[in-house]
Formats: sequence, structure tokens, C-alpha cells
Amino acid sequence: MDEVTTTKTVTSDSDFVIAWQTANNADEVSEALTLQRASVIQRACGLRNKGVRLKKFPRVNNGRQARGDDYYVNLLEVAAQHGDLCDAKVVKETEPTDEDE
Repeated sequence: MDEVTTTKTVTSDSDFVIAWQTANNADEVSEALTLQRASVIQRACGLRNKGVRLKKFPRVNNGRQARGDDYYVNLLEVAAQHGDLCDAKVVKETEPTDEDE
């Protein structure tokens, strides 16, 4: 049986901050540091949560259309037709992940 050896690139926070601040988008950071794009965005969010004021990249249109309130009202109606709804107070807002792109 062949053994698979994986190596992990360890990037210091200082190197990460420099790469982030000098890049034009998250893709450039991921390429420069040989990390996955999602990991780069997650790390930037984590550093921001600790008080590091990293710049924010413009949002990238991933082919999704902007949706108005009517869209979500219609989804609520569909959900109600197909099962029980949770209490409104249980719904928790989450921060969009693509905000840091």
C-alpha cells in the first residue's frame, strides 16, 4: 500500500496580512499563499473578529441575482405549504460569506 504524504503550508499572520493588503481580490491571496480561497476568506474574517482592520474586496457576482423582499415572502409561503415553520425568534441572522471577496 502506498502512503500519501500531504504537506501543509503554514503562513504566519504577518505574511497573510501583507498578502491580503497588497492583493486585489481573495483569489490573488489564495494563489500567492497556495491556500484554498475559502480558507483565505475565513482567515480574513477571523482576523477581523480579533480587531485587525483588513480591507474588504469588492463583491464578486457569482451569477446570483439580487433578490427583493417579495422573493423571500414567496419562499416563506412555499415553506409553509410543505411543512411546519420554526418560531420567528429562532431564526438567526448570519454574516454573508461572500462579503469578503
